[in-house]
Amino acid sequence: LRVEHWLADLAVGGIDVRGARVRWEDRRHGRHMDIKNLYIDTDAILPRRPITMRARADVTADPLGLRGHVDLHGLGLADPAAGVYGVDDLHVMADVSGPPVPVKGGAAGKLRGKLRYEAGKGVVTLSDIDGEVLGATVDGHLEAEQLTASPAVLGALDVGRVNVRKVIDAFRDQPIITEDSDVLGTATAKIGFDLNSLRLNLRYIHLEMDDSIVNGTAEIADLGRPRATFRLYIDTVNLDRYLPPSADDEDAPATPGAVLAAAAGRLPFAALRALNLDGEIGVGALKAGGLHIRDVKLPLQAHGGVLALQPQARLYGGGYRGDIGLDARRDTPRLAFDEHVDAVQLGPFLTDLTGQGVVSGVATVHTRFSCRGGPGRLLSSLDGTAHFDVKDGAVHGLDVPGLIAAAKAGLNGDTPPAPKADPHTDFTSLTGTVVAHNGVLSNDDLAGEAPFMRVSGKGSVNLASRAVDYVSKVTFIDGPS
Repeated sequence: LRVEHWLADLAVGGIDVRGARVRWEDRRHGRHMDIKNLYIDTDAILPRRPITMRARADVTADPLGLRGHVDLHGLGLADPAAGVYGVDDLHVMADVSGPPVPVKGGAAGKLRGKLRYEAGKGVVTLSDIDGEVLGATVDGHLEAEQLTASPAVLGALDVGRVNVRKVIDAFRDQPIITEDSDVLGTATAKIGFDLNSLRLNLRYIHLEMDDSIVNGTAEIADLGRPRATFRLYIDTVNLDRYLPPSADDEDAPATPGAVLAAAAGRLPFAALRALNLDGEIGVGALKAGGLHIRDVKLPLQAHGGVLALQPQARLYGGGYRGDIGLDARRDTPRLAFDEHVDAVQLGPFLTDLTGQGVVSGVATVHTRFSCRGGPGRLLSSLDGTAHFDVKDGAVHGLDVPGLIAAAKAGLNGDTPPAPKADPHTDFTSLTGTVVAHNGVLSNDDLAGEAPFMRVSGKGSVNLASRAVDYVSKVTFIDGPS
């Protein structure tokens, strides 16, 4: 920036603008902005002396429908010889509304900081930021560089304690309802980022909310055709607390594939087709659907309407791994999932999932299913197979040996044995294969072995109508002593 010597020594008695109006029009694109009721007031402008300045205005931008009021004041500084300009103790207050601001009744915010422009370097800095919007306090700094060539912005922001529930409700017509009304309480966040015309890089993300701490990174490359990558790690989270209240008779899905199948009919497929996303979510300790799960890894990819998930986790003494895909490129989405549950302790698993640990043992399950269709049709189109194998288990609440012993005692006129405090029937193995076709599950090879009996069975279950047609057979090979 070239500055003549006479300009560096220029003095002005002050600026006083009252009730002015400035209108900018882009007739080619049909856009315009109006600045009305513009007031600008400064003290005397003297070379290399601070200048007290105040301004306010009403602003409208159409066709966006944006409406707002801006009020600012600060202490202006100018050193033309050094090419340094700025505002100390800058205060900005704004109140905006309209469709671009999806907050009920509009949003108000305020900002305080120190603004500097170094003309020789082409750098603008906003430091000592102290702001507030939607009840959240924001601290940090921003720096914009290469303004005349390839502009880039670097910064770090700290969001102070904010009530997350109030912020979410500000964007909704109805308040959000969660199973636990205490969640979505106060949260804090730290974000470091750099932004240019090609990409947005979140160098670090740190979030603390309720009982969870989240750390990670993210990047959006090619802002014209966004391609996003991210890595997030959550130390612990109880998802059940954040879900809407569920009916007592509502079945909880037990695997990620079942969760996606239950939700597939409500997914925004148009938005999914536009996604270009690669990422991974890790969770140290997770509670979901009543289940306690550890060491969760969830790699995911979404490209052009195809969503792929490869989750894995440890649970109840065993492990889980899956390969789940959703193809929403066409009007009729298709879902496929291949899932393995290995060596899981079935008793505590069922107790946490359903509230009743009717069957215990070490369970291994492999499912490979696919389904297609919109809402209400996924279950009726289910195809595939599942195999289960439960070893060294028991059926709780039913003491078959005790019932047989009591029956024998009655026939012989003897005193029946006292009932067990924990009635159960042990078995050594329980295996079977389930075949699904058009939403009907069929099994014809159920085989159970117990020390004195064998169990077999076959039949079907219609998932759409919930009709059950199943027959089991028990064969005694040796009665209890």
